[in-house]
Amino acid sequence: MFYTFYRIKQEIITTLSEIASEINVEELEFKLPPPQIKGDLAIPFFTPAKTLKITLEELTQRISSEFRNTISKRGTASYLLDVVPVKGYINFLFNFTTVSTSLYRDWLAQGENYGTIDLGKGATVVIDYSSPNIAKPMNIGHLRSTIIGQALYNLFKFTGFRVIGDNHLGDWGTQFGKLLYAYYQWGEREKIENNPIPELLKLYVLFHQKAQELPSLEEEARKLFKKLEEKDSQVWAIWKWIRDLSIKDFNKVYKKLGVNFELVLGESFYNDLVPQILDELLAKGIAFIDQDGSVVADLNKYGITTPLLLRKKDGASVYASRDIAAAVYRIKEFSPALILYVVGSEQKLYFQQWFKVLELMGYKDVKCVHIPFGLITLPEGKLSTRLGRIVLLEEVIDQAIQKAKEILQERPFTEEEKEQIATQVGIGAIKYGDLSQNRLKDIVFSWDRLFALEENSAPYLQYTYARIQSIFRKASTIEISQVDFTLLINPEEKNIIKLLIQFPEVIRQCIETYFPHILANYLFELAQAYAVFYNKIPVLKAENEKLKLARLQLSKLVATVIKRGLSLLGIECPERM
Repeated sequence: MFYTFYRIKQEIITTLSEIASEINVEELEFKLPPPQIKGDLAIPFFTPAKTLKITLEELTQRISSEFRNTISKRGTASYLLDVVPVKGYINFLFNFTTVSTSLYRDWLAQGENYGTIDLGKGATVVIDYSSPNIAKPMNIGHLRSTIIGQALYNLFKFTGFRVIGDNHLGDWGTQFGKLLYAYYQWGEREKIENNPIPELLKLYVLFHQKAQELPSLEEEARKLFKKLEEKDSQVWAIWKWIRDLSIKDFNKVYKKLGVNFELVLGESFYNDLVPQILDELLAKGIAFIDQDGSVVADLNKYGITTPLLLRKKDGASVYASRDIAAAVYRIKEFSPALILYVVGSEQKLYFQQWFKVLELMGYKDVKCVHIPFGLITLPEGKLSTRLGRIVLLEEVIDQAIQKAKEILQERPFTEEEKEQIATQVGIGAIKYGDLSQNRLKDIVFSWDRLFALEENSAPYLQYTYARIQSIFRKASTIEISQVDFTLLINPEEKNIIKLLIQFPEVIRQCIETYFPHILANYLFELAQAYAVFYNKIPVLKAENEKLKLARLQLSKLVATVIKRGLSLLGIECPERM
């Protein structure tokens, strides 16, 4: 936990507590000043000045003056060189001799694991992500939950949590009554065996086309789903066959994306637990039986005006009752401190509803968090399975790899190397194209944007890493103990050092906010800073051997951070490009 950036913040907080005890230092916000502003770290004092009813200039000037005295007393032991009040902010200038030495010690202590911080201390977090519906192909719309969830999984595991990834399959509900009806009417088992998901999708789309002409089919589908809930042997066998075929197909996509789960239980697993949950909700007065026989939770007195349906009037379970049962199972089975649900933003109200029900049941020790994300849409509108308007995820993956192969065609690699690099670059482009954006934003799917191989993209970062590896292939063997980072005094070198000390802090921010794009954008900024350094500062042709060693090791640490950071986003780094 005591990494360089943390030590700097602690020195600032400790000093402010001593010289300005009237300010609540816990509420102060640390910011990075823009390049044109003099300073390496800044704190705004607008709120403290307003609270204390004094002018900003008076407050920042007084604190800056007293802070300088403290820095002077600490001398070279201080991480700070000076403080500057600027328009309501206090900007802190680093003592780069101390900061560089501290960074190097962190690097020596952690090596390839630089950036590791133990935030979790073994606490368990369950992450519910991906969760496709069986019998339907994984399309580009499934990408966000899958890769955002996996990135969060990687980040939590890296920071000391015990992580359980749960692929909560959509394998239950009235839509399976529709599919079963379509199979009985128009399905051919042999055709489905040979080409499972496309054939099942055709049947699903066909049902909706026929139901528009004959609405009574909806009731027939409900009857079939009721039989499935009652575990009618024939209906159950067909449903299980479809489920097994679907999981096999999903696993092909997950293998390509490098996505893994500890649990793949699905909604059906929890269906038998639902009656007990409903009995408890009714007994505690959290839910009631409506006039039509359905079970409902009225949450109006908690500020949630929309009631939550927990059981249909025909006795069939619904998403909410199965989700509550799943949460209770996870709590009892794994004792998690945190359960994350990586599900689209349109489900915000739904999660507020059933989270409140879970809380009323007495499960207050576990924190349940909805991790919302925006939609992926097509230029012609929203994705729709029933309308057949989808872009298959496997197709996107294959085309991304093919695009990368075309770019590598003229490179002096073997065919095997080209295949491996193209896979890493193609899949990296897909993942980074999403993860580099704020997950709350909607994304319009675009092949051109997805395959942009310059600027803020995975290939740009991968190329930076590969470029550094090429430098080391040209260099002689280096002993890390020989290096003196205090020799790195150029602005380009200091800028990289400033960014490198932030890496553990960036990881912490990702964990606290659940926003992987913070890491992606940091890596891009680091790669940009290294490009400026590489183009201006000689590494292998440095003025002397000590400086050469320092710049090589600075380069090595940049490569370590880029590789580690991309791996946390689920992206691999080729050694050559």
